[in-house]
Amino acid sequence: MLTRSVVAAATVAAAACALAVPSVAGPRGPAFGTNRYQTEIRAVGGLPDTDDYTSPLLAGERLTVVVSAKGRDALRPSLRLLRPDGTDAGVEPDARRDGRHVSFRGFEVDESGSWTVRVGGEEATEGAYVVSFKVRSAKPLRLRNQRLGDESPLERSHDFPGIDGGLLDLVVRFRKGDSPVDVRAISDPAGDDVPGPGGLLADAVATRRSKLQLRQAPISTGDGRYAVRLGIDQGEARYTLLARVRPGARPKGRALVRLSAEEPFLGQRAEPVRGIAGREVRFTGGGFSADPHPVVLFDGVPAVVTAVETGGSALRAVPPLLDEGATVEVAVVNPDGQAAVAPEHFHYARPPQVTGLVRPRGGTAIGGDTLGGQEFHVQGLHLHPEQTVLFGDAPATLTVGGAPGGALAVLSPAHAVGLVRITVRDPYGRSSASAFEFEYKPAPRFL
Repeated sequence: MLTRSVVAAATVAAAACALAVPSVAGPRGPAFGTNRYQTEIRAVGGLPDTDDYTSPLLAGERLTVVVSAKGRDALRPSLRLLRPDGTDAGVEPDARRDGRHVSFRGFEVDESGSWTVRVGGEEATEGAYVVSFKVRSAKPLRLRNQRLGDESPLERSHDFPGIDGGLLDLVVRFRKGDSPVDVRAISDPAGDDVPGPGGLLADAVATRRSKLQLRQAPISTGDGRYAVRLGIDQGEARYTLLARVRPGARPKGRALVRLSAEEPFLGQRAEPVRGIAGREVRFTGGGFSADPHPVVLFDGVPAVVTAVETGGSALRAVPPLLDEGATVEVAVVNPDGQAAVAPEHFHYARPPQVTGLVRPRGGTAIGGDTLGGQEFHVQGLHLHPEQTVLFGDAPATLTVGGAPGGALAVLSPAHAVGLVRITVRDPYGRSSASAFEFEYKPAPRFL
């Protein structure tokens, strides 16, 4: 759960909480609901530690968080609340007991989505703490004495807060003798029809005399404002409406779940790990769960974890299919839900393309000495020092320092007299050969 330039997390020493793995990138950590955790703020590798806890919250729910330092440690906890887009919600926590007890109470969530509670140490203080959460339900949408027809329109829409993975309860009652009311559509935050079992969710509404009902219907098309459109064909009607969305399962209980302070992390790098979809890559760091394996996510998309090395200092995973050229966030989520998160940690390498060969001082290179050892700059697209340059079948030597403009600086290999093509091959089995030819000739020798 370390949140830094490289964000890391911890493993569980006792009972593990439910693991919620969102499908998008962003902060990650153990889920919260009405529950408690105990763990520690401890720097790892000289980097400050902040612990993240994340859960989907429905607009209108009220959140209370209390953090208390334990024992005689120096920790003075800090407390922040992050909105679904990762920005600070601006909640000012109340601090007591010389800053060893901080809290905010009854904060009303104003948008649906994945919210993050972040705990740290003021002025780099460290130590053990207990964090307690409580979430109060949002009020459902209740409407009475609504009209359709006569001087009112034949259709009306009503919106209500929804959340991905939630369960929708919908009840419409209309008066006997009025024109029958029906559900014309249930739409998601994007305005599209919400799918249901075997078709559209609106088609799954049960009708019984003057009552329409939908019970615990799953909705999974985004967070935000959903809407139900009601209508009659003719005449008039009065109706009442109840619409309520219950978020998915969240931890609930008074038992204190202890999280180990032995936190994993993703190692810092000068540049991202490179690779391609479907080909195993290795990530270094520490504290990765060996049994069971952690979940590894590339911008929120799960990868296949193939191995965790002894001691949990490295793991191997097969990246999922994402866009070539993308540089993505990598998250390693341990079984307890705590996660190491590193932005821009993996790059999906594009295949190389060779477009030209020039001399260091400029000018197209059309040939060289059969003895080799001459410097040339290979020009092209998506070139990288991890790639191999071939003159015919002979590998060239990449020089230290490289070349300007993304070119590769190489020393030509020795080769027999003749014409060859310049090929760049990457470590993933992809290659590009030049459209032009390079001619090897013996240079004049002076004895």
